[in-house]
Amino acid sequence: MMTSMGRNAGRLLLVVMLVVAGGVDGVVRGASALTLDPAPPGRPALLGPVASSGGLWVPAFDDEFDGDGVDGARWSNGFGWGDTAANFAAWCDPAANAVAGGVLVQRADRLPAPRAGKAYRGACLHTREKFAQRYGYWEARIRVASGAGLHSAFWGKPASERWPPELDIEEVGGARPDTVIMTVHWRDAGGHRQRNQRYQGGDLSAGFHVFGAEWSPEGTAWYVDGVERARIADGAAAVGAEGPFYALLDLQVGLRGAVQPSAATPFPAEQLVDYVRIWERPSGLLPALPLPLPRPPSG
Repeated sequence: MMTSMGRNAGRLLLVVMLVVAGGVDGVVRGASALTLDPAPPGRPALLGPVASSGGLWVPAFDDEFDGDGVDGARWSNGFGWGDTAANFAAWCDPAANAVAGGVLVQRADRLPAPRAGKAYRGACLHTREKFAQRYGYWEARIRVASGAGLHSAFWGKPASERWPPELDIEEVGGARPDTVIMTVHWRDAGGHRQRNQRYQGGDLSAGFHVFGAEWSPEGTAWYVDGVERARIADGAAAVGAEGPFYALLDLQVGLRGAVQPSAATPFPAEQLVDYVRIWERPSGLLPALPLPLPRPPSG
């Protein structure tokens, strides 16, 4: 097993390489607009987020979905606690996740007969017991699904399985594919609390978009395609106190309280994921940097 000194030396070397390569603040800033190509040729090295408050970032988790199937060393099927959730109508079918052409394909469909009390199958992956982290920058490039009753989400929750808290980096309901919902859940003496903000743009199901969140002790800032679209400080201490979060990525059906599937829902439905990347600050290796979250642009 690598010693602590060896791990720190390796990470320090990586940080130095990022600085030399010009990756202090990300490699995509100033690049041309995103295309629909899920895996553009000559993809740049993983040097930093598409957007953030700046400073140094060290890669902590990365899946480019370039293999022949879902990487079992990174992902497991389901939600972390099991393969169903009371607030969804779909069972998490392991076969609903496939890797092809450099992307993760997540599918949802009606079942010929109910499974685990659910009328639909959905795609759900998580990193519990394989990766978890407190704070950092969490990013995924996704082409969400469109259709009533479909629900795309990239999110995190405590490795301890306590709930709340929860951090939703991206939620898009298929009935409103032009709107991304960004939410933080936490608990205080009064019980469950939540705050969310919404960004309405073009049809997010028409192409790939980059969804990111910078989670820090001061709160969370959310970005869509490199532009800050939300910022929430409420509940920051309670969320951080629950320890490291693992990542979840899913295409589900029939979220309770939301638009339900209908005869017009285009089953089978697909969500495509080009990559999932998570970074951490190189704390303990370099002097602390004054990195308060910037104010959102006016107008």
